[in-house]
Amino acid sequence: MKSYFCSFVLLISFFSSMLFAKEQVDLVILGPNIVTMNQDRTIIYNGGIAILGEKICAIGKSSDIKAQYKGKETVKTEHSWLIPGLVNTHNHAPMILLRGLGGDQCLQDWLTKSIWPVEKVYGFDPEYIRDGMLLAGWEMALTGTTTHLTSYFLPHEQAKACKELGIRAVVCHGIVDSAPFLKGKTADDLLKSAENFLKTWQNDPLITPAISPHSLYLCTPQTVRKAFDLAEKFQAPVTIHLLETEKEKLELQQKYGKGPVQLLEEKGCLKPNLLVSHAIWVDEMDLDLLSKRGVKVAHCAQSNMKLASGIMPIGPMLKKGLLISLGTDGAASNNSLDMFQEMDVAAKLHKVSTRDPDLCPAEKIFAMATIDGAKALGMDKKIGSLEAGKLADMVLLYSKTPSMRPIYEPYAHLVYAVKGNSVDSVLVHGKWVIRNKKLVNASEDELFTKAGEWEKKIMRMIDEK
Repeated sequence: MKSYFCSFVLLISFFSSMLFAKEQVDLVILGPNIVTMNQDRTIIYNGGIAILGEKICAIGKSSDIKAQYKGKETVKTEHSWLIPGLVNTHNHAPMILLRGLGGDQCLQDWLTKSIWPVEKVYGFDPEYIRDGMLLAGWEMALTGTTTHLTSYFLPHEQAKACKELGIRAVVCHGIVDSAPFLKGKTADDLLKSAENFLKTWQNDPLITPAISPHSLYLCTPQTVRKAFDLAEKFQAPVTIHLLETEKEKLELQQKYGKGPVQLLEEKGCLKPNLLVSHAIWVDEMDLDLLSKRGVKVAHCAQSNMKLASGIMPIGPMLKKGLLISLGTDGAASNNSLDMFQEMDVAAKLHKVSTRDPDLCPAEKIFAMATIDGAKALGMDKKIGSLEAGKLADMVLLYSKTPSMRPIYEPYAHLVYAVKGNSVDSVLVHGKWVIRNKKLVNASEDELFTKAGEWEKKIMRMIDEK
């Protein structure tokens, strides 16, 4: 009888363990307040999140996640916030090695006198591109950016460096007709190279290949159309600099008898896969066209301010229903890749310039840096918010610091008080990229040393001239 009773107990125990067994996942994070940026803008206090492979499999209250999931790794945290990874939609990442060159100049002087002479020498140097991309990636990851769009030379080298660090990137192959740094290459040469790049990197889990005809002052309308045809062949995103300065607007008007937005419309290039950067000197007709065609806008407030290019008319754009995202531009013209700083400045710039404190509320600005940034890149089904089924791109902010108390309005605090140095850890595609403020996949000392070596090389080159 005793043996039967023991067997019965064991059987009950077995079925109970099966019934109440926790689901095995790779990572469980318990305790942070979670800003989801889902459609309902849910904020979960004392939340939890479960990650399996590269995806979020569950998100909710900490007690519920703890009861249902067992992680191979479990992170228990207090005094912290978990947010979606920030999305930087306009950058020339390797230009970080030119940070600080040519300060206090307008865009045209800055390019022709300070930037292009260096790029003519080093722009097609693979080591320069790789080291610059790694340094920029370190800064972006360390300040909470998990996805960025970068357009610069040697896109293969940029893509490989981003993969090495484990960060997500839309890497653009640039197209121009003529520029002093081209070293004999033609637009057709660049288009052929771009086709190879798009073929090579399609379907990569971290890298989205894209194409970037630079602008209508460095590309003819015909070349821009060819770039769009190539993008359509590979279903790739397209980005272009648009109406960054008043000079650009006046010169294009004089040359073609119409502005760049009308030129793009004539060539059939205003499409939902187009992301235009800057868009400062647009008029109402331009905005109507951009809105009608579903074109997206990357707003680069700090770069535009530093180069005295102007202020993007964000109020009229929002009224027209345009989707606006945020970009830092390159660190050479910003001079920072900290998206928290970009949010803060963008929000305040438009309030003071219009004397409207309700323009660009904090929640909207934070959306521009997360879910709207993902939409601008055509990636909102995968990233931009913390939801079950999406990729595990997220940022853990450690809040046991003076600047993180008190917190009455989370979005206002994230936009106006938090800076990149509040970032503690970063996950991209379910893997740690920053852990306890340290870069996981590369040597920080080595990146720092190489940046110093480039500083000396570039200074020598400038001195010799």
